[in-house]
Amino acid sequence: MNPFKIIEDAEQVIDNYAYKLKYSKNKVKDTNNINKLIKALNCLDGVLVSKYKTDAINTLIFALIYELMMFYKVYESELPIKDIFDTIKSDLFYVSELKKAQVVSILKQHELNNKIKNNSVFDKDYCNFEKMLDELALDLKKELIYR
Repeated sequence: MNPFKIIEDAEQVIDNYAYKLKYSKNKVKDTNNINKLIKALNCLDGVLVSKYKTDAINTLIFALIYELMMFYKVYESELPIKDIFDTIKSDLFYVSELKKAQVVSILKQHELNNKIKNNSVFDKDYCNFEKMLDELALDLKKELIYR
């Protein structure tokens, strides 16, 4: 059962009933029935937001869109919508371990560059970025759950 598909189908039913309302013989009753369906949909949407944190997912997607728009400097040039959405789509389909490995790679490169600048490459005091990212992700998930 896909709750998003159920909502989409129910919205189509509401639209059909709203269209047929102008031909109704009992507009008050039919209007009340449509309003009950709308309330039920709003309730289901509220459950999705509270249980599955769909609003947080939307926030993360919009943040990614914003960052990509800044990356492509859309305020200076054309808006590459296809590139932006292809990037987001591919990011969402990668396994999270792959994305974490990409972030860890960048962090390790940054750490190594700083150690080279500070002449401390051989001090064996390196960060465990995998553990740090796992803890960060867990903290963020907890924050979402208990918000």
